[in-house]
Amino acid sequence: MKFKYILDSFAWVEYAIGSFMGEFVDFLLNKAECFTPSIVIAELSYKFHRENKLKDWGLLYKFIKNSTQILPLSEMLAFQSGHQKTKLREKQLPGEQKVGLADAIIYQTSLNHEAKLVSGDKHFKNIKNVVYLKNKIKIKQEMKKINKSESKNNQLVFDNIILKKIDKCKKEFIFMLKIVRINLETKNIIIEPVEKRHSYEFYGGRSLSAKIMLDEVNPKVDPLSKDNKLIFASGLLGGTFAPNSGRFSIGSKSPLTKGIKEANVGGLAPTLLCRTGIKALIFEGKASNWQILKIEDDKIELVDADPYVGMNNYELDIKLSKKFGSKIGVFSIGIAREKQLKAASIASMDLEGYPSRHAGRGGLGAVMGSKKLKAVIISPPKINQISYHDKKSFQQVALKWGKNLQETKKGFSKFGTLMGLMTMDSVHGLPTQNFRSGSFKDADKISGEALHQYLLKNN
Repeated sequence: MKFKYILDSFAWVEYAIGSFMGEFVDFLLNKAECFTPSIVIAELSYKFHRENKLKDWGLLYKFIKNSTQILPLSEMLAFQSGHQKTKLREKQLPGEQKVGLADAIIYQTSLNHEAKLVSGDKHFKNIKNVVYLKNKIKIKQEMKKINKSESKNNQLVFDNIILKKIDKCKKEFIFMLKIVRINLETKNIIIEPVEKRHSYEFYGGRSLSAKIMLDEVNPKVDPLSKDNKLIFASGLLGGTFAPNSGRFSIGSKSPLTKGIKEANVGGLAPTLLCRTGIKALIFEGKASNWQILKIEDDKIELVDADPYVGMNNYELDIKLSKKFGSKIGVFSIGIAREKQLKAASIASMDLEGYPSRHAGRGGLGAVMGSKKLKAVIISPPKINQISYHDKKSFQQVALKWGKNLQETKKGFSKFGTLMGLMTMDSVHGLPTQNFRSGSFKDADKISGEALHQYLLKNN
C-alpha cells in the first residue's frame, strides 16, 4: 500500500519549530510520499518575510524542495477549488473561523492526488481525509498503520522509492553518454561525459532543461541576451523503440513569459541525436555571424550559415539536404525567428523530410535567432550508441506498451487532442476570448469530432 500525504503551512511550521506535531511530520517525510502545494510555499514565504526570518525561510524552502514534490496550481485545480470552498463552508458550524480559498485549494489538491491532508488548522478538525495534528490518537493510529505496512516489507521510505526507480533505469533503460556545450561566441565546443553520479545523470527532457536553467542561468537575464542558454534535451527513453520516445524537449528562458519554458517536438532529428549518444546540447553566448551546428558521429562542428540567412524552413531544409545528405535530421528557424519574433517556434524535420514539426511554446525560436543559430544538423550515426541491459525484455515490454496505447487511445488517434475540447467546455475550463470566459457557445463546431467530419467530407 502506498501512503501519500499533503503537508500544509501548519504542518511545516510545526516541523520547523520541532514540536511533537512536527515530529510526526518528520516521521511522514521518512516513511511516506509527501507533497507540498505551491500555495503553501506562498503562505510560508509571507510568514517568514513578515517575521524577518529570511535565513530560516531559505533553509526551510530548500528542504521542502528536496524532501517533497511541489504541486503547481493548475487552471483545473483553481476551478475545482472555488466549488470546494463552498462545500467546506456549508459543513462549518456557526461562529467557526471560515475556510479560506487557500485552504480549499490545499484540500482539493489532496483529493486530486488521493492523498491525506496533514493539518492542525481548526476548520479541518472533523473533515474527512484529514490527519488532524492536534489529535494525538489519530497521529498514533496513522503511525501504527504505516509501521505495520513496513513490517510486511512494503517499504515506503521516499528516498528508497527514488532509488528503486533509478535502479530500474539502470537495468532496463538507456544510458546517454554525453552533454555537449557549444559556446557560439568563442566557437568552443566542450563534450562532457555523463558518468555515474553526474549531477544530471537521471534527468531527462523538460526536467533536464529546467534543472540546467536553474543551476546555470541567472533568472534576471534578458531572454534574448547572450547570457541566456538554449537547451536541447532528450528523454530517458529517447531513441529507443519504446512508444512515444521520439519526442524532444527544448528549454530556455522564454521571451514571452520571462520564466523557464519547455517546448516539445518530435520528428527525425530527436531520434538521430539520441542515437549519437547525446543527452543534451547546451548553447551559450551569441555568435557574431550566423552558424549551423553539424553533428556527424563524434565530429561536432560549427559551420558558416550566412548563405542560408533569409530562408524559411522548407527552402532551408531542401538546401541542407542537398548539401549534407538526404538522410539528415534538422532543427531550424525561418525568417520570423531571425528577426526574433517573440512567438517564434523551432522547426523539426519529420520522417518525410519536411520541417512540419514545431517546438511552438514560449517563443524559443526567437532565442535561437538571438544567438544567430540557424540550424542544427544531425547525420545518422554509423553505430547506434543506445545500449540495453536486456534488449529482448525491453522489446517485449515496449511491444505490450505500444499495443495498450493503440487500444486505449483510439479516440486520440482519430480525433487528436481536440477530443477533450467538449469536456473542457462543459466544466468551463475552455479558454475563450483571452480567458475572459471558460466556455464557448460554438465549441461543438470546432471539436475533434467536428473536424473529423469536415476532413471526411472534404477529402
